[in-house]
Amino acid sequence: MPDEPAASLPRLHDGLLERYRAFVAALGVLFSCRSAQDIVRVAHEQLLAIFDAPILVIAWTREQGGWFCQMREGDELYESEIPARNDGLFERVLAGTFEATGDVLEYARTHDLFLRELRDDDDDDWSRSWMGVPLVIDGRTRGVLSLQSYEPNAFHAEDLELLRVMAAHLGVAFENAELRTKLEAQAHTDALTDLPNRRAFDEALETSWHATAEWTLVVLDVQEFKAINDTFGHDVGDAVLRELARLLASVPTSPEGAFRLGGDEFALLLRGDGKAAAHRLNAWFEAVERFSWPHGHHVGVNAGACERREASNAETWLRLADRRMYEAKARRAPW
Repeated sequence: MPDEPAASLPRLHDGLLERYRAFVAALGVLFSCRSAQDIVRVAHEQLLAIFDAPILVIAWTREQGGWFCQMREGDELYESEIPARNDGLFERVLAGTFEATGDVLEYARTHDLFLRELRDDDDDDWSRSWMGVPLVIDGRTRGVLSLQSYEPNAFHAEDLELLRVMAAHLGVAFENAELRTKLEAQAHTDALTDLPNRRAFDEALETSWHATAEWTLVVLDVQEFKAINDTFGHDVGDAVLRELARLLASVPTSPEGAFRLGGDEFALLLRGDGKAAAHRLNAWFEAVERFSWPHGHHVGVNAGACERREASNAETWLRLADRRMYEAKARRAPW
């Protein structure tokens, strides 16, 4: 146990302590975000609470050149695209030649700097105090994090240092969100065909079941797929599945689209009734008939279709479509 009570320790300035608490709270909220969009929203809200500044800008570099800017002022979010300029503030931040000024108008006048408006209105007010630091994500500089004020000399050295620290944490938060998005995509994607997998299908089926629009579910599999594997080898069998997936992905569908359920079984979720689905399926079967398959032989496909209104729940909907597919297989008919 320490000899002296905690009350005898020197205390931080109350304002600094409150700021530190706000900073820690902001980090907690940031790292709970699951998407880049949430991080942008939280960053705007939290940073304006930490810094005595009315304006926060996240300016993203664009691959084709220029910037996509998200500016938060009060409750308003302004988004704009601006071209790149060698004499721009964001460009100088990335070049490492500029970070902060207490009077950006004077700095622009004396340093041949071009100032750009990020909102389209009749307000002639310009920021006076300006800070900006690079935003680095996964080792790549992806933009600039900037705080601005209408008051001159509104920021201090510790503000700039805190902004640097916040930008570093923001970069990590974006990295985590991108990794989470990538892992979630992998968890919902079939590795062989790149189609959405059974997990993605189950979620889409449930969504379609509860939607207001009419939907038709189609379940498909390959005729005599085991014989293809046994005769030509699993490499050819895999190639057949990949080509079939590519053909299925070409069917005009809703965003839910085509899925690989497992093995040689696939599914389509089509917006509309059975008649509309039949029209699209017939065109697709014609494309299958014309296709040149990897092993040089015809590949047959069986399908079973079921309108949502024919079922009592999502499980029954899938079971009916699956049963009709097996009935078509027994008849050696497409569907």
